[in-house]
Amino acid sequence: MSKKSLTRVVAEIDGALYPLLSIGENSNGRLILKPKKSKFNIQDGIWRETIEQKITVHPPSDSGNNTIHHTIRTNGSSDIETYQVTSAVKNGGLCLIYAHTFGDLTLSNPSSLIRKNDRVYKIAKFYPKKSVLHMLVFISSSDSTINFIDEDKNYNRYIINFSNVSVIIVTTFTYMPSLVEGWLMHFATAPPRVGGKFFGEPFAPTDGLSPQEARGVAGMQLIRSHLYVHERAKAFLASCAHNDEVSFDPALEEAIRWSLALSFRSTPIIPSDDGRARSQA
Repeated sequence: MSKKSLTRVVAEIDGALYPLLSIGENSNGRLILKPKKSKFNIQDGIWRETIEQKITVHPPSDSGNNTIHHTIRTNGSSDIETYQVTSAVKNGGLCLIYAHTFGDLTLSNPSSLIRKNDRVYKIAKFYPKKSVLHMLVFISSSDSTINFIDEDKNYNRYIINFSNVSVIIVTTFTYMPSLVEGWLMHFATAPPRVGGKFFGEPFAPTDGLSPQEARGVAGMQLIRSHLYVHERAKAFLASCAHNDEVSFDPALEEAIRWSLALSFRSTPIIPSDDGRARSQA
């Protein structure tokens, strides 16, 4: 029996495809999203190896709300689960599931799991030595044509339709070399459940975002991602200045210094033949 097809969201670097997100849909319309998982996750003050990370988007309940269930399984610790309940799909709005800033993708292996019947969405083509990739993942109604960022040249938008919902992906770039580490932030309407036990009381479901609100939230999240990259870059430069025992690449150090003052771009930066920076068309 052949395996069910998956939707794979990838980036292209030097002709190779690197996985960013895979999405599977079962017969009742439940989606399982598997982001490019972090290698480690901090729990109880300890960095633990990440075994599995997935986000399940459940079909609407009798009330019309969708439940988004996020699970992180690490080595040597209890599962951490969070939930987001939203009426966004029912109300024709958008719900932000998670924001992801990627580290240097070339430090991992290209995707070798793509099968012939998979749907593949190539949402970026760039060089990590020149650009940092940021990605936001929303859900909306399955016939979504929501147009909340197309007029903004700083963002690119992709819509992937499924039975019950559409997954909307928004990307942008910071003009700076990608760092070793990235970060992923997800959203919840309930405190975490650790080892099957809830810690705290759930909040009210989210009503979802209007297109105008979604644009504002996207902007704020991407600014936060941008600032994160800047802070980590500054920490890297501080290490260069104060660590005599470690040799750093002078070209990388200079590239980070030069790019700290630059802002978001909707297209990555690649080197031209004369060594100067230019945008990829």
